[in-house]
Amino acid sequence: MTKKTPIEMFDTIQAELPTNGADAITAAILRGVLQDIADSFFQKQVIPVTVTPFTWLNSHIFDLLLVNRAPATAVSIAAPQTGGEFMPGWSSQIRNQGAGTVTITPTGGQINGAANLALTTGKSAQLFTDGTNYWAVVAGP
Repeated sequence: MTKKTPIEMFDTIQAELPTNGADAITAAILRGVLQDIADSFFQKQVIPVTVTPFTWLNSHIFDLLLVNRAPATAVSIAAPQTGGEFMPGWSSQIRNQGAGTVTITPTGGQINGAANLALTTGKSAQLFTDGTNYWAVVAGP
């Protein structure tokens, strides 16, 4: 199952659920549609980061960005609540498996009270926002 955009989910619901009184909504149909919705919102994907600079997108919610590059990698992320994106509760992960340092810089706000966050080889971070700033829980050697 791959993530679906809100438009794709709307199309699925329109196609799967009957819209008139002659058709019946079975428990199986309803379970299937609800499972598709849950999968689309909560399924994690691994996103390989192969270029610098890389832009962290709102659509990467719940995903894992995986960096495996020898040179340093710059990752930018928009300020929290930019254009209705990166709203409070948004969360994603990043892991640096490469030899170069990964530096995450928001275009507004801060990460853990600083202008950026650097991840050396083997470090991972769970990044989330409270709507004003980003916060990261960093793990690794």
